[in-house]
Amino acid sequence: YYMKNKHKSAVPYFEKALQIGRYDTEVLLLKGRCHKRLGETKKANNCWQDILEVDPKNDEARRELNL
Repeated sequence: YYMKNKHKSAVPYFEKALQIGRYDTEVLLLKGRCHKRLGETKKANNCWQDILEVDPKNDEARRELNL
């Protein structure tokens, strides 16, 4: 769904994947991008912050949070 720009449909799949690997930064990045494209800024920011807990130097998460 993500590749077809169906971001709203993709989010539940990312949430399911995160149940298996809570801090999978790649999944969090994709989920954050979906929320951002859906205008869900707070949810996107939560994803970026979760990424930084695991990978404090993650360039995309830092950029999205203006750090």
